[in-house]
Amino acid sequence: MCAVATQDEGDKSADLFELVDQARENTGKAHEVVLADAAFCDYEALQKVAEERKEEYFLPDKRFEVAERQKEIRDAYDNSRFRRCEDGSLMCPEGQVMRLRSVEGFDDGHTRSMYEGTACQECRAREKCTKGDRRRVSIDSREPYREMMREKLRSDRGWKQHYLRGLSKASLEFLLIRIATNLGKMVRYRAAAIMALSP
Repeated sequence: MCAVATQDEGDKSADLFELVDQARENTGKAHEVVLADAAFCDYEALQKVAEERKEEYFLPDKRFEVAERQKEIRDAYDNSRFRRCEDGSLMCPEGQVMRLRSVEGFDDGHTRSMYEGTACQECRAREKCTKGDRRRVSIDSREPYREMMREKLRSDRGWKQHYLRGLSKASLEFLLIRIATNLGKMVRYRAAAIMALSP
């Protein structure tokens, strides 16, 4: 349907939207759903998908499959185990507050916050958590976009690949998955609307 010529090797996230727009131009039809591989995924693409694009995107990041496979065996002190508090601080897995050390701003408006442990010297889990004198955790302000996409990818009833072969059978399989997803959305939204009306 379309192709993008680049001077660079490999796919870039910016190419994805050019490909989708070119495919729409070539076919004369808008696409409702876009499936792409991890090479097209970065924070900029995820932000654009969430804020600007009309199509529904399924865009795994490069670490998604690894993170899903290792969920059960993930280290207790993995960055994903640190929780943000309402006051903006960060809480480590041992329940200690981490202080905000610095915030780096970028030209496109996003920020990266660096947190540092405050009680690492006395912590019983220090050797498991960090090799340095204090644990440091970096959080990108665009991280919620990645988490939203990961949640979306997980929500399709664990579907990861087609099991039926041939275009017509695979299309039917995907259609059934989308119907199930949309029915789930209808139930949730309908329930929310009913709850909003009740006193």
